[in-house]
Amino acid sequence: MKRSDRRRGLPVQAVQGRQAAGGYSEWLLLFVIGFVACSQWPVLTGRETFCLRDIGTTHRPAFALAAADGIVRWNDRASFGQTLRDNPNLLLRYPTIHAPAGLGIHLFVHFVIGLLGMRMLLRGLGCSPAGAAFGAIAFGFSGYALSSASFLNAYTALAWMPWLLYGAVQTRDRARV
Repeated sequence: MKRSDRRRGLPVQAVQGRQAAGGYSEWLLLFVIGFVACSQWPVLTGRETFCLRDIGTTHRPAFALAAADGIVRWNDRASFGQTLRDNPNLLLRYPTIHAPAGLGIHLFVHFVIGLLGMRMLLRGLGCSPAGAAFGAIAFGFSGYALSSASFLNAYTALAWMPWLLYGAVQTRDRARV
């Protein structure tokens, strides 16, 4: 039993129950991550790809062009002229797989980054392990997150937002001490 639990006057059984629930929450997150990986296996292996919205009309052709012609090709029609690599919407400078088959892996990795980040943020804000796990799952499958998945740059930024907020919370808490 932790010292903070003694101060709150919680019985030993309540503390042990909270610790057991925390163990189940990690398994729940692993199950969700595994389920998404299995259900999207054709996309993760590159046999299939997304074709809707920006993924199919912008990112996939740009990744194919970058793989074929190199990423320094000049595009005079994009943002008053820029190299293909310097277009911030394409994320070609982002450390990821620069091939059309890598789009699924990129989305899956950022799904996991977002889940883990939201879990860390919610735990840092004082949520129970089970509450943090359910909150992370709700974040990962929220309508905004699923809609953002068709915009690679928006989904990437969304995945890193919980980590940014977690860092802000930790900085705030350290400043109070």
